[in-house]
Amino acid sequence: MKQTPEEIRRATVWKSIALFLEGNASLNWAIDEIEASGVRGSDLAEIVESLRGHGNPELRHSIFKVCCKKGWIEGPDESAPPLAMIIEDHEDAAVIFANALRGTGFEIEIITTGDEALKRLAETTPAVVILDLHLPRVPGAEILRQIRANTRMAGTYVIIATAYPDLAVGLSAKADQAFLKPVSFVQLQDLALRLGIKYVGRVN
Repeated sequence: MKQTPEEIRRATVWKSIALFLEGNASLNWAIDEIEASGVRGSDLAEIVESLRGHGNPELRHSIFKVCCKKGWIEGPDESAPPLAMIIEDHEDAAVIFANALRGTGFEIEIITTGDEALKRLAETTPAVVILDLHLPRVPGAEILRQIRANTRMAGTYVIIATAYPDLAVGLSAKADQAFLKPVSFVQLQDLALRLGIKYVGRVN
């Protein structure tokens, strides 16, 4: 069946981004291809999201950020500090995550129930979500599914935290990173450093 012009443009963008993520093309070349295609908005965000897990995840976030800056994809408000949303019903664990990220320039929000998390995610676009999988009212797996189904959050970096290895393995393809509880202080320091550089551009 012959492809429509729109399908051809989308396929061209997908291939351009995929080549960049695989290290076979430069960022400037991929951006030029996207600009020439005219693919924008939710269509472009869906393509970027469809490439999650393809090639280098750090590069996927880079191309998403450039597309946001150019106004091709709706992204978070860069005039405000990036939001790190910690969705965790155990207070001690939430405080540890918050303390690790606060020093890198993130605005921190802690949410303790799944239903409240969904309400807040409908209102805002966090840069980072740390997501416990065992939450009251709405499970973490459902929250992760809804995040990934929403093109507005295609650039959101999601870290799942669970004490159950099988759950971590089963959902790792949809998350950017998975931690097995208890999370060590060294892991948190490394996480905070990398996320601070990625989203804030510095570490305090």
